[in-house]
Order: sequence, then structure tokens, then C-alpha cells
Amino acid sequence: MTARIAWLRGLCLLAPVTFAGCSSGKILPDGEIEPPISVDGIRHNPEQYIGDRVRLAAQVAESHGLRIFTVKDDDPVLKEQMLVVTRRPIAVLLGDEKTTLQAGDQILISGVIRPGDVADVEAELGVDLDTKLENRFRGKPILVASELVLTDERVSDTPDTLTPR
Repeated sequence: MTARIAWLRGLCLLAPVTFAGCSSGKILPDGEIEPPISVDGIRHNPEQYIGDRVRLAAQVAESHGLRIFTVKDDDPVLKEQMLVVTRRPIAVLLGDEKTTLQAGDQILISGVIRPGDVADVEAELGVDLDTKLENRFRGKPILVASELVLTDERVSDTPDTLTPR
């Protein structure tokens, strides 16, 4: 088993335990990884994470092509989102798991938090965001992802009508 597969399996095992109440998510200099952070954690203290490699546990909000998507936090009140741009196509990062992301997918992302300079990220990674998306996330932290792991197949936004209440 390669080190990468072992690492990914370890993330999958940790993900269900660490979704709630996580506050850090930084990848430390010695290679150890703290529990995943949330979109809220980054959005409320972006200066604490800019330039750092982190793990983010979140739910996919929208897919915008082969290398761009947004994630949302599980907070029902704030409904904050973050832009994620991948270094390689999503299908390559997901491997055999899945070829695309859809709204509701639970995901664990490793990457570097960048300041909200959308033009710099576009130029560096060779992507082109549409104007509406660019304006929506200008000045907000952007996660440049290098690894993706699906942690759950999907979370539905519709209520479960089959379960008695």
C-alpha cells in the first residue's frame, strides 16, 4: 500500500469523528495534521490561515466545471460559502471514487488558503472564473486544493419524508 493511499484512508476514518467542533485543521511542520477546520473557521479568521496548508471538512454547494467548486458550512444560519480551485481536474483528484462533484457531497479537502485576489489565483492556476463568481468571492479567502476525499456519498437538502417524526 502506498503512503498516499494510507493517508487517504486515514482521512476517511477521521472525517466522521472530526466534522463537528473542529477549529484548527493546519498541517504542522512535522507533517502532523490537526483536525479539519470549517468554512466558518476560515471566514471568521482568514488572517490566521492565509498561506497555510489546511484540511477543510465541508459540503459541496455548487460545481463550476472541471476545477472549480464552492463549499458551504453546515451552519444553517450563516450559510457561508468558500471558493475552491483545484490544481488538477477534480476527476483526477477523486480517482476511482467519482468523476465529478455535486451539491450535497461531503468532502475533505487539503490545500493552501490564499487571499481573495481572484485574478492572481486565475493566472497561477490557468483557470477562468465567470464574472459573477469572481465578483462574489473577490476579497474572500480561496482554498487552492491539492487533494480531495469524499467522506459521505451525499447529503440531501430535502427533508426525509419516509422517516416517521
